[in-house]
Amino acid sequence: MKITPELVTTDPASMKVLQQLAWETFKATFDANTPPDEMAAFLKEYYTTESMEAELTDPNTATYFFKNEGGK
Repeated sequence: MKITPELVTTDPASMKVLQQLAWETFKATFDANTPPDEMAAFLKEYYTTESMEAELTDPNTATYFFKNEGGK
């Protein structure tokens, strides 16, 4: 299977996918040991569109999606 890197940009579609993936990954990793109110507050504060856009436009940072042959 061929895997292709794709640089994530700040276009709305990419941002939505990245935000959803970040939320799901963080929640899956830490949900069992974090009270629900703290988890909700963290996700709301740190995975905002604004904070993710700031990271994506940082010249010292590069974020990639790695997609398989089907584009997923």
